[in-house]
Amino acid sequence: MKKGIKILLKYCELAVLLVLAIRSDTKSYKINNSLIVFFILIGSMTNGFLQGFVGFCDSLLGMTLPIILLFVLFLVRMIGAGDIKLFSSIGAIMGREFILETLIFTALTGGILALILILVKKNGRRRWKCLYTYLKYVVLTSSIPPYQDFAIKEKEDVFPLSCSISLGVLVKILLTQ
Repeated sequence: MKKGIKILLKYCELAVLLVLAIRSDTKSYKINNSLIVFFILIGSMTNGFLQGFVGFCDSLLGMTLPIILLFVLFLVRMIGAGDIKLFSSIGAIMGREFILETLIFTALTGGILALILILVKKNGRRRWKCLYTYLKYVVLTSSIPPYQDFAIKEKEDVFPLSCSISLGVLVKILLTQ
C-alpha cells in the first residue's frame, strides 16, 4: 500500500475521532469510553496491518505515553481522565512521535485559548488569585490537593479540552507535514 494512502487512512480515523470527541465533550464535558476504546482498537489494528509488529508497538507506545506524562495533572484534577484517554486514542492511531508533538502543541493552543477566554470574560484577577491560593497551600502544607478544590466551579469558566487537543493536532499536522 502506498505511503500517501496509509497516511490518508490514519488521518481519516483521526478526523472522525476528533469530531466525535468534540461533540461529546461540548455536550456533557465527558468523552464516551466506548468511543475511546473503539479508536484505540482501530488505530492499533490499522498500524499493525500497515506496518506489522513495529506499527503495533508504535501504537502501544503512542497510547501509553499520554497516560505516563499526564498522570500528575490528572491526580491534581487539572485534566480529566477522558482527555488523557483521548490523547491515548490519538496516540494509538498516529503513534508515539505524533502524540509527543501533539501534547506540546496542545499545551500551546490550550494556553492561548485560556488567555483569550480570560480576556473576554475579564476574570484574570480572580483566576490568578485562585492559582496563588493553591500554590500557597501546596507550599505551606507540603501536600498536593486537587486543584479543583481551589478552582472556580462555574461551567462558563471551563472549556472542553477536546477543542484544544484538536487544535493541537491541527497545528502539529500543518507545521510538520
